[in-house]
Amino acid sequence: MKLNIIYTKEDKDFFERLEKHLAVLKHLHLIDQLWHSDLVELGENIQDVITGKISDSDIVILLISADFIASDFYYKDQLDLILKLHKEKALLVVPVLTRYCPWQFTKISWMNMLPDKELPLSSPQWETPDKPYSAIAESLISIIHTYNSPQPKAPEAPPMSIENAPTVLINPDNRTIAYPTVFGQVPEYIKSNIVGQVVQGYRIERYIASGGFGAVYEAAHSVTGHRVALKISHGINYFSDEFRKMLVEGNTIIPQLQHPNIVRTHSFSSEQIEGSQRLVIAMDYIQGSRIDEFSKYKLTTENVLQLIDIYKKIIDAIDFAHRLEFYNADGQLVQGVVHGDIKPSNIILTSTYEPILLDFLYFDVSYLKGFQLEAQFDKKTMLSPRTMYAPPPPTDPNATIVYPSPPAPGQTMYVYQTIIKQNIFGTRGYMAPEQAEQGIVNKQTDIYQLGILLFEMLHPHRFSTYTGFSSPRDIYQTLSKYTPGIPAGLSDIIFRATQPQAWARYGSVEEIMSDVLIC
Repeated sequence: MKLNIIYTKEDKDFFERLEKHLAVLKHLHLIDQLWHSDLVELGENIQDVITGKISDSDIVILLISADFIASDFYYKDQLDLILKLHKEKALLVVPVLTRYCPWQFTKISWMNMLPDKELPLSSPQWETPDKPYSAIAESLISIIHTYNSPQPKAPEAPPMSIENAPTVLINPDNRTIAYPTVFGQVPEYIKSNIVGQVVQGYRIERYIASGGFGAVYEAAHSVTGHRVALKISHGINYFSDEFRKMLVEGNTIIPQLQHPNIVRTHSFSSEQIEGSQRLVIAMDYIQGSRIDEFSKYKLTTENVLQLIDIYKKIIDAIDFAHRLEFYNADGQLVQGVVHGDIKPSNIILTSTYEPILLDFLYFDVSYLKGFQLEAQFDKKTMLSPRTMYAPPPPTDPNATIVYPSPPAPGQTMYVYQTIIKQNIFGTRGYMAPEQAEQGIVNKQTDIYQLGILLFEMLHPHRFSTYTGFSSPRDIYQTLSKYTPGIPAGLSDIIFRATQPQAWARYGSVEEIMSDVLIC
C-alpha cells in the first residue's frame, strides 16, 4: 500500500514529526511506501511528479492549514484530482488539521478530520505534544486494517411480486392515500437485510425511520469511520422521470447549501439495493432531538426567548437557500432552493441548541409543473406506483382507483403515490393550500410552513388541529393560555405567514426576520 503526504512548506515541521510516528506502519508491513514532495529529484517538474504520485497512491494524507487553503497549486489544482479519485474509490483521503483555519467552509468540510475536528496538531490542549500524532498513527492502523478486510456479503432479499406488492388505498372523493406496508413502515426483510451492507462506501449499521421518500439509516464509512445518515429511496420506479431528474441534479446543487444550520449533504447517487435501483443521499449524522420537544413542557419566558433565537437561525438558513443562485441542467440561471417540507421532524436541535435543517430536495421549481401519467399493468408485472403531479383522473369506466386488487391486463390505473393529497411532495398538515391542492411548491409555501413551525415550537398541539384563526388575537389567546407573557408580535407573524392566499403572506423570509427582530 502506497501512502502519500501532501503539505505546504509552512507545515513542514508538522510533517516531519508525523513521519516519525508513521514509521510504525512500515514496521507492521501495512504500507510499502511513504512518499512526500521532498523526494522529488533535482531537475524533475515538481508539479508533474506530485500529480503522478497522487494518481499512484492508495492513501493521501492532507495537512490542512490556512496556507494549504491559500495555495492555488494544492487547493485548486491537486485537491480536485484527489477528491475525484476519492469519489471513484481509487484512493482514500485522510485530512489532518495542523493549525486552526476555516476548513469547515472548504471542499473537504464533509470529511472526518484527524486527529480531532476541533483540535489541530498545534493546539496546546493536548496532554503531550506527541499525543495527537500517536492518535493519527493509531487511526491509520485501524483504517488500513479495515481497508484490507474482506467485506461480508449481504443476504439476498426475497423478490417482490404482485402478491406482496405495497397495499395502496385511495379515497376517490379527496384522493388521499395510505401505504400501510411501505410508506411510513419499511418491510421487515428490508430493514434487516440491508443492515450490514456497504452503500456508497458506508456500512449500514441500523435502521432509523422511514417516510414517503424512503428510509433513513445510520452508517459509518467502511474505511475512515466517518458517520453519516443514509437516506435510501423506495424503488426508483416509484418516482417520475422529472422528480428523478431533480434529485440527480441535486448532486451538484444541494451540496452548495453550506450553512451552519443546514445539514451537509455529501452525495446523491443511484445504487442497486435489494434487487431494485434506489436513490441514495448521504448527509451528516446529527445527534439531537426534534425542534418541538420544548413545547411538550410548560415554557418559561427564558425558554421563549431561547426559542426565538433558535427560530432566527432557521429563518436565516431558509433565507440563505432562497437566495442561492445556480445553473440548472438546461444551462439556465436559477435562484432559490426551496425546501417544500418544513416541519418539526425535519429540524434537529443539537445539544448546544443549534437547529439543523434536514431534507432539502427541491431546487429548480420549474420542474414542478403539473403533468399526468398513465401506467399500464398486467399480472406479470409488480405494481409500481409512479409519482404524478396531476389533476383528478378523468372519467374513465376502465380506470381502477383502489387496489391491491390488480387491474386487468392492459387496463389503465391512475396511481397517486406518497403520503400527500394528489401526490404533491410535502406533509399533510404543513402544506399551504396551493401546495396541497395544485402542487405548487415555491418560496411562498416555505413561508407558510415557517408560520406553522413557529406555532408548534410554542405550543404542544399541532397547528392543523385548529379549524382556523380569524385574527392574530385568536392565535395569541391560544398560545398565552399555555405560555403566559408570550410576545404578542409572534402571533402577528404566525397569522400573516399562514394566510390561505399566497399574496397575503410575507413577500420574503427576510421580512419575517425583520418582524421577529422587533418582537
